[in-house]
Amino acid sequence: MIWTSAIGASLFVSAAVGWLVLRGLPQWALGALLAAGAGAMFNLTISDLLPEAESRQFQRSSTVATGVGFLVSMVLAHLQ
Repeated sequence: MIWTSAIGASLFVSAAVGWLVLRGLPQWALGALLAAGAGAMFNLTISDLLPEAESRQFQRSSTVATGVGFLVSMVLAHLQ
C-alpha cells in the first residue's frame, strides 16, 4: 500500500511539473516529445514482453497480439 501511494504521488507530481514546464511549448515541439515518448514506450514493451512470452511457449499469440495492437493504434491515430 505504501509503494502504491508513493508511485501514485510521484506520477501526480511529475505530471504537474511537466504541465508547468511544457505548457508554453509550440504545438509541433510538444507533438515531437509525445511521439518520442510513445515510441520509447512501444520499444520498451516490445523488447520486454515478446522475449518473456517466447520463453513461455507463446510465440505465435504474442506476435499476433503485438501486431493487432499496433494496427489498432494506427487506425485510432488516423481517425482523428
